[in-house]
Amino acid sequence: MGTIGTVQGLADALLLLARHDFDVDLYVRGDGAFPSAEFGDERVRVTSRRPGIFSRGPAHPRWMRRGFRPYSWVVGHVYHPLWRSMVFRRELRARHRDAPYRCVIALDSEALVDCARYADDLGVPVVFWSLELIFWSDISSQAELRLKEQEVRLSRQAALVIVQDPWRGHALAEENGLDPSRMLYVPNAPMGNARRHRGDYLRRTLRIPQDRTIVLCSGTLEPWAGSLDLAKASREWPDRFFLVMLSRRSLKDQRSDYVARVAENLRPGHAAIMSDPVPMSSLRTLVDSADIGVALYEPQVGGPHAPVDHNVELMGYASGKVASYLHCGLPVVTSDLPGLRDLVGSSGCGVCVQRADDVANALAQIVDDYDRFVVRACNAFDEHLELGRHFTTVLARIAGLE
Repeated sequence: MGTIGTVQGLADALLLLARHDFDVDLYVRGDGAFPSAEFGDERVRVTSRRPGIFSRGPAHPRWMRRGFRPYSWVVGHVYHPLWRSMVFRRELRARHRDAPYRCVIALDSEALVDCARYADDLGVPVVFWSLELIFWSDISSQAELRLKEQEVRLSRQAALVIVQDPWRGHALAEENGLDPSRMLYVPNAPMGNARRHRGDYLRRTLRIPQDRTIVLCSGTLEPWAGSLDLAKASREWPDRFFLVMLSRRSLKDQRSDYVARVAENLRPGHAAIMSDPVPMSSLRTLVDSADIGVALYEPQVGGPHAPVDHNVELMGYASGKVASYLHCGLPVVTSDLPGLRDLVGSSGCGVCVQRADDVANALAQIVDDYDRFVVRACNAFDEHLELGRHFTTVLARIAGLE
């Protein structure tokens, strides 16, 4: 996956493996629009500029846009398969002889297809880390159908399946016919205890007055994230609130009518978009400088009669932005959906809303009792999300793999 530089939970999990005497070879699909992964640990070696490793990776350089389909077909269906068979697999075997692999971890459904081949070639188990749920009812193309069929077959053969929470785990078990006892739950969250440390990064960078309450919405600017609805709703917020929207990918070279509409609907002087993502090492400093975090999810982008995106509906503990907010002690405003409502309801770390127009009232509730919300936000993270307490079992299971 080319986005691992924006997924703190996965990066920290690899660091935990390294700190428990595992050497990690990480192969990712490089994508210059996202920050690169930073580890600072020699036991985690990153390879990001070899797209031929992945059968579904890019088949041409980024500067080749349209008009190169024959080239792409030859590279993707002839050159890369030959290279994988004659070069890369030999490299893996040589590494395995020098320092035997314990297992191969597939960090999404597409990677599972490739990882299963490599693991079989090396004679080691596969661990499937499910990041996105694919539901049979959501499949709309032959390519998606083939991927789902492969995911089902290979996930049943995996030695271990990791998913973010019981709600997503139940859905994955039902969809793929898996034994729930083979699953472990690891929230998409960083390691280390939560704490509230007020910073000034956003105020300095965006020149936000001291008397404004900064509301941060980080992540992807997309319809399923309710970005446009939030931008429109924020125009009616009281003047004390300032909305900051942070994209997880660079927007400088992205031509998106949707992102342009989001920007057009922001109220000048009361909201801003940060179009350049920050590296992972700086993200906590940025989040520290906000006051409240917003994470909206819209499973039915086309309205109440539109098809439901069940992966979004069951976002739950897969929400990296909710975890990053709570890790910094920020109270949250999030959607009233399974998993998220359970987290907020059981801990009192924020307010759940039905739609973007309800965010203003939620913000008012939080600022009226802000200090208590902060304490509950820290407690919610430490009790429900903190990576270390959930990953201990994963470490033990991997250590025990034959």
